[in-house]
Amino acid sequence: QKGLDYLIKSLEILNKSSNSFFLLVVGNGDFLNYCKRLANELNISNIEFCGAVDPRLRKNYFEQCDVFVFPGTYRGGRVDVWGLTINEAMQFYKPVVSTEAVGSAKDLIQTGVNGYVVEPENEIELSQGIVLSLTLDKSNLIKKDKNIDKVYSYKNMAKQIINSLLD
Repeated sequence: QKGLDYLIKSLEILNKSSNSFFLLVVGNGDFLNYCKRLANELNISNIEFCGAVDPRLRKNYFEQCDVFVFPGTYRGGRVDVWGLTINEAMQFYKPVVSTEAVGSAKDLIQTGVNGYVVEPENEIELSQGIVLSLTLDKSNLIKKDKNIDKVYSYKNMAKQIINSLLD
C-alpha cells in the first residue's frame, strides 16, 4: 500500500532525462524484497535501501532529502488514513509529493506551494510531481509549514475531537 514499486518505476522515468536523482528508501516490510528485485530488473543503481531506522534517527534522513515522496496506493482496499511522515517532512521544510490515497496529503499539501498531490499508481505523474517540487520557492515552504506541528499536534487534535463530541 505504500507504493514503493511506483516510486521505483518513476525513478526509472527520471533517470531517462537526468542522472542526478538518488532514491533513499527508509523502512522495512514484506514488500521490500520485491522492490529490491524490481530495482535490479530495471537496472536502477541510484537507489539505496536502508531498511528499518531507529525513530530517534529519522531526522537525519529528513534533513538529507531534497523531496519527500509518499506514493501511497489503494492496493488491496487499504490506504494510509493519515500518513504522519508527511507532517514530519514538512517540519523540516521539505517539499512533499504524495498521492490522493494518503489522507494527510489532502489536508497538508497545497499544490505548487509546498508539494504536489498526484494520482495513485501513476509513475508518470509521480515523476512529474518530483521534478516540479524541486522548483518550489523555499520561502513558501517555510511559510506554509512553519506551524504544521502546532496545528496538527496531538494536543490540538485531541481538543478538536473533544469539541466535536460536545457539539
